[in-house]
Amino acid sequence: MPILGIKEVCSQNELDQYFEKIESKYFGNAKNEVAYLQDDLKNLIEYYSINQIQPEFIPLKNRENFDIDKIALQIIEDGLDFKTEKQFLEDLWNNNQELKILFGFKNIAYFRKEVIIAKERVG
Repeated sequence: MPILGIKEVCSQNELDQYFEKIESKYFGNAKNEVAYLQDDLKNLIEYYSINQIQPEFIPLKNRENFDIDKIALQIIEDGLDFKTEKQFLEDLWNNNQELKILFGFKNIAYFRKEVIIAKERVG
């Protein structure tokens, strides 16, 4: 039986209708929350429409270890040169699946960009 009544193959118009219905029913008060992104909900609806299974839930542990400002501050305080910083970020990226999930980064370039922005903010 389809979850939330979503049928298997949906047109964009149907996906939009499901989104409106689900958002108003389950996320009405969350629209102004920083952590709520409409695209996330749309992606979940589309995923289910295509796969007809619930997406795997991946819990995020130790979120405090992935604070971009803390990472940027550590780079600044340690005085890392470009090469060392690059290796440091690559090691973080390659060894922490949670980091990729938490920020939704598609590749390391997005992660590096956010670190650069954070360095300017905290430096």
